[in-house]
Amino acid sequence: MIKLIDWTDVEGVFKLYSILIGNNSNIAEQVEAAIYDNINWVNLDGTINMEKLYVPTASLSGGNYLYITNNSRNNGYSQGYKLYSGETLLTTITSSSMYESVDLETILSTTGTYNISVAATGTGYEDSDKCEAISVTAYSITNVLTNASANANNASAFINKNNSTTLTYTANSGCSFPSTINVTGATYSWNAVTGALTLSQATDSITITIVAEETSDSVVIFESEITVTQNGTPIASGDTVTSGTVLTVSVPAFYSSVASLVLYANSVEIARDSGSDYVTANYTVQGNVEFTWGWDY
Repeated sequence: MIKLIDWTDVEGVFKLYSILIGNNSNIAEQVEAAIYDNINWVNLDGTINMEKLYVPTASLSGGNYLYITNNSRNNGYSQGYKLYSGETLLTTITSSSMYESVDLETILSTTGTYNISVAATGTGYEDSDKCEAISVTAYSITNVLTNASANANNASAFINKNNSTTLTYTANSGCSFPSTINVTGATYSWNAVTGALTLSQATDSITITIVAEETSDSVVIFESEITVTQNGTPIASGDTVTSGTVLTVSVPAFYSSVASLVLYANSVEIARDSGSDYVTANYTVQGNVEFTWGWDY
């Protein structure tokens, strides 16, 4: 005689059974059993005899970020994730978190289409199968720089055609960026004051050519309400300073209940009212600069 006395669904994958079986004396006995869920054997109490890890899930967000969600049954067993393109291992991430995000712009560096999948990994256990692949297109980024350097955190590739990404560059001491640069393979916007380059609408491998110009002197222009000093010494509007000089720029924070006072350098915000009597910023001069102020409503 066999009698089912209890069952439970666990994540819709397997059922646990507690059963009574009649022995030779017709006395009911509860026996132990395990259910195979096509990956591991699972005891009646729900504990897993872990040999192989379970598949995580992955999704793409923001064009270039891969978001990984671990399978809850891997909790305490897995110690990271392996990222693949097809059968090629791209990188291994050490993580005990149930959730992880990966910027694909820091991993992919060659132009091409990649089918990205993820497997869970852990010491002493067989890696999980790979999750369903996500197709992404990468466009390599090549810098051709003169008298300038690229930020170490800049992306090595542009992910997906309609995405956008911002790169930053620094001019060498005594040099300043030109108002125009040359970029092929994508549309872009360039800020010569901050060295910020925003790429969008990639069509091919991207080449960025920037030639920073040597400038020994920079002209400083500003409105009468603004005060500019160099190491405490006042600078007059129209004076010249050496490129690379750090200036302290200040303007009284005229009271307004409906707007914030903003300080600009070449039309780019460098400081705004924070409740103090003055709006102040330290600014490193790289080329001619005009300081202005205005209201942000």
